[in-house]
Amino acid sequence: MEGQEDFIDVPEDIRNYVEEGNFRFHAYQNASYAFPNDDTAQSVEDERYVLGIILCEDRLHLAPVASELSKPGARVLDLGTGTGLWAMDMGDHYPHAEIIGVDISPIQPTLVPENVMFLVADMEQDFDGEDESYDFIHARHTLECVVDPAGLLSKIYRLLKPGGYVEFHGNDHIPQVDDDGTLPPNTSYAVRELTQLVAEGVKRYSKTEYDIIAQAGPLVAAAGFESVTSEMRKLPLGLWPQDLRMHTCGFHALSSFMRGMRGLCARTLGPEGLGWTAPQIEAFLTTVRRDAVDPRFHAWFPYHVVYARKPL
Repeated sequence: MEGQEDFIDVPEDIRNYVEEGNFRFHAYQNASYAFPNDDTAQSVEDERYVLGIILCEDRLHLAPVASELSKPGARVLDLGTGTGLWAMDMGDHYPHAEIIGVDISPIQPTLVPENVMFLVADMEQDFDGEDESYDFIHARHTLECVVDPAGLLSKIYRLLKPGGYVEFHGNDHIPQVDDDGTLPPNTSYAVRELTQLVAEGVKRYSKTEYDIIAQAGPLVAAAGFESVTSEMRKLPLGLWPQDLRMHTCGFHALSSFMRGMRGLCARTLGPEGLGWTAPQIEAFLTTVRRDAVDPRFHAWFPYHVVYARKPL
């Protein structure tokens, strides 16, 4: 892969990350993103990306945009690009398209495909662009970080060309179970308790809805998009599935969950969230880890993909 280096000019203060305890957070102005951007958080994000691709049968997107993105001059926008893996994979897959990733943290690699670039900006407050300038806009595990989803969708609608597509990926964070008796309604399950607490802490800390992805279909339709398609896949937690693909997804889900849970809690359950102390968090996470690896619990998360077209 041929690439370009030093593709992004970032003010030094944006790299002066905030250190809180054992975690590192973004330094972007007043953005209220609740989760770390340190090496562990980036590794967790990359693994979540991998399991999402596997869960979607190795496809980078589900919207029918392949033909349009194969044309010279096509433009793709990745909102909340994170470590930039999806943007770079898209750059390799569609060499004639221009891929732009936007994030509040400059944590992307410095060697990228020549048709890929990254911008440091708040996608809600500071990022804008020319009207009707993009063929495809993508956001993965991002909608739950948005304070004003309707406002963002209005911006996406304006930035897309007529006939262009938007696509959202993400999962509900409250685990579900099949009707197989492995998790009766009144059974204590610390993973479920943790995710409920984090959702409450996210709302308190950053004023966002942690599980808004389940509402993405109606929100996209209300914004004026047509041909709205919503798909849900089961994302297992753990090694209990017999199917090989699902077993692999369950492994990555468990791995990323176990490695990322402390980062999930640092701000959401901490002093600025629900007010827990660090020892209280650690004591609770001991129970969460125990239940997460317990093979008796056949838990899974609803993984949603929503895509839609701007009318011609």
